[in-house]
Amino acid sequence: MFIVRKYTCDFGHSWSIRRRSGEEERASDALCPEEHEAVTCQEEVPADVVRVIICPAARAAHPPHGLVVERDRHWLVLQDHEGSILAESEKSYTWDEVARLAGRFGGKSPSEAMKWWLRKPP
Repeated sequence: MFIVRKYTCDFGHSWSIRRRSGEEERASDALCPEEHEAVTCQEEVPADVVRVIICPAARAAHPPHGLVVERDRHWLVLQDHEGSILAESEKSYTWDEVARLAGRFGGKSPSEAMKWWLRKPP
């Protein structure tokens, strides 16, 4: 899981750094683009919103001859905010198809997304 550290300095600048949870803060993280030291830092964790991932379905069917199958096809995958896979499409889609399907899940919680997925699986 990733966290975001949101910093501010005395000169009114604010900036954010995204790091893996548990990763140590670097000295450079606490310096604004103008090299002022941060005076505040707030850690923010991901919201409980489903991740919608479009994965290439291309496979090397015969590497010595460079044969690639499903080069222009994609899988749809849903993950929770910690990266656990909730669902994966059973078939592959064209880019336009998978993008349209992905749009169904944007902004939904994992439980809402799964209700939609189970109602009409891609």
